[in-house]
Amino acid sequence: PRLSPDGRTLAFAAREGEFRSHSAGFELRTMAWPPPEAGHGSATLVPIVRGFPAATDGSSFAGLFGFHDELASLAWLDEATLVFHSVAGATKSTFTVAATGGGEAT
Repeated sequence: PRLSPDGRTLAFAAREGEFRSHSAGFELRTMAWPPPEAGHGSATLVPIVRGFPAATDGSSFAGLFGFHDELASLAWLDEATLVFHSVAGATKSTFTVAATGGGEAT
């Protein structure tokens, strides 16, 4: 998990259920920090992609997949943008996504 530069938003990778492989698919989510009253959950920025993606040349986003190093790469570029690594096949690429949601990872 990573706190935004202003300390008001927490970004994190999440997955329901157990991890069945070394490189699993995840969602990228955000939530207000500190957490508001009960009943206010998190927002999904990058939804989970079911199934492992085929190898790509790294030019298109195939979902948030990876091992510890890829998940640990999550960082804030500024208060509006998150950056992270993902793998597809043997290719590791860097992507950004708007922290407010509503856009695709590029």
